Amino acid sequence: MKEYALKVGSSDLVIRSDESAEHISAVQQLISTTFAEAGGHGGRPQHTALAFVALTLADQLIKERTAHQSLKERIRSRSRELLKTLASRSLEPFSANGSTEPPEASLVA
Repeated sequence: MKEYALKVGSSDLVIRSDESAEHISAVQQLISTTFAEAGGHGGRPQHTALAFVALTLADQLIKERTAHQSLKERIRSRSRELLKTLASRSLEPFSANGSTEPPEASLVA
């Protein structure tokens, strides 16, 4: 595992991760942006500001997970509908000669 130094506010933090430097840089940017949006210290102790950052990121994560789960459920539901539709139709040959290949004209480029 690699160690990475991150600066949040006036604190230097070290994390260990197997992720790429680019990933850690994105993490640093997200934390810094969230910290700045929270008003930095804003006269509060830094640990209070960092706790607010953690709460904000946790809230965003839960919202994203909920949206992701909802999307997965919609995809599953639609897939079931499509499978039922396909199963209910009789499979007929594409041409009179019994070919199962679709005609060239119907291929999408």
